[in-house]
Amino acid sequence: MLSAFFLACADTSIGKCDRSSLPQQTLMELFIFGFDDVGQVCGSADDPTEVCTWKGVECDGDGVVDGFMWVNHGSLCTGTVGLHYLPSSLHTLELEENELIGTVNLADMPAQLDTLTLTGNRLTGSVDLRSLALSLETLELGSNAFTGSISLTALPNTLLTLDLSTNQLSGTVCLTFLPEALEYIDLSSNHFEGSVDLTRLPESMVQVRLGNNAFSGTIDFAHLPRGIRRIMVSPNNFSAALGKPSRKICDWGRQ
Repeated sequence: MLSAFFLACADTSIGKCDRSSLPQQTLMELFIFGFDDVGQVCGSADDPTEVCTWKGVECDGDGVVDGFMWVNHGSLCTGTVGLHYLPSSLHTLELEENELIGTVNLADMPAQLDTLTLTGNRLTGSVDLRSLALSLETLELGSNAFTGSISLTALPNTLLTLDLSTNQLSGTVCLTFLPEALEYIDLSSNHFEGSVDLTRLPESMVQVRLGNNAFSGTIDFAHLPRGIRRIMVSPNNFSAALGKPSRKICDWGRQ
């Protein structure tokens, strides 16, 4: 079915498809062919139906693919995630609570993507947050097996939600250069360490979750954003706190 198009993906120097050279039908076929059972999405692996009729696919009024949502299929959805195959028109990709494996190159996401949710899979490798789509609003990668350190200093200005919880990420984190629009960040249940600076969080911030790591030192609650509703910092290895907020907001001291 796809053999006529494989030459467009045969650049051995990068091993990726040029999105602009292929129609959206072919790109989406290439993407779902990373799944072990594609028939449940497109009807037949040998003769897929038109992409806008696929389960989980959303198209706009002009028949342009806008989103793909394939969630809560567990062991019925295994395989890999090749973001470089996605059409440039895609705004939403939600693949949470499946059993997808392998690494994910976030730099390959379509430039117009605003939502990427991969929570609850078996994804591995590093998480490079330095080349995300400039339009991205939601990035949810929680409950996987990602490893290595992260950089939070070059996130897109549009980002509202960042969830990296329940992985195996490590190293120190810098919270002083977060996007001004960011409302929610969850770094809980990893292996992060070192000190944490909460004095320069964005004023838009509503919720911060840092529990179940190995952060240490003194934590300063005296300069939190006015609109903060919840900040979870326990358990960690903090030795002292400044300006403790209300217990309705913060779990400081609770185990």
